Amino acid sequence: MAGRQTMWKPEGRCGLLAVDVVGFGRPHTNMQVQIYLRDRLYEFIVGALRRSGVEFSRCYSEDRGDGLVAAIPPEIPTDRMIHPFADYLRAALRLHNQVSNEVGLLRLRVSVHSGEAWTDTHGLVGDSVIDLFRLLDAPAFKQVVDHTGAYLALITSDGIYDQVIRHAPGLIDPDDYAHLAIENKNFSGAGWIRLVGRDPSVGRSA
Repeated sequence: MAGRQTMWKPEGRCGLLAVDVVGFGRPHTNMQVQIYLRDRLYEFIVGALRRSGVEFSRCYSEDRGDGLVAAIPPEIPTDRMIHPFADYLRAALRLHNQVSNEVGLLRLRVSVHSGEAWTDTHGLVGDSVIDLFRLLDAPAFKQVVDHTGAYLALITSDGIYDQVIRHAPGLIDPDDYAHLAIENKNFSGAGWIRLVGRDPSVGRSA
């Protein structure tokens, strides 16, 4: 799917963000509910980015039906995707889920990466984009999310952890992240996960 038109398109190294709604096609989720959840998805992502000093309109993005992918302009520090973006997103999801019934619950898987990316007439391309989705869609990551019932599950690449998280800038705490071995198609490596808002009715051990 072609990207939304912006003044900027990636032509090299940039930050990368992918989001997927957990259980988007679950039973009792009809089209009207899906439209509602998509509206909340964009509301929360755009709002969390803006509060982190990133205007969504400055990013290159593509809609993925049950999620989205965005390339972040290279002048924006990648650590903003770890904090405060993830924490503003957490707050929005927590409030939404507190006042929603089971059908309206919104749970998200989010992957953060950085690397080389470009666009062609069809959208984002590049090995870093492939790796971003290998992390997001990794069976091990999905299993952890399902097992814990987390309403926000963030996974970062080993590079993001090594270059940003482990240095603990600002309010970022490396102890919030756990190592997870990832094997997905031709991707084999490490991911670092942070789980937020575990459902108390679901087992807590990953």
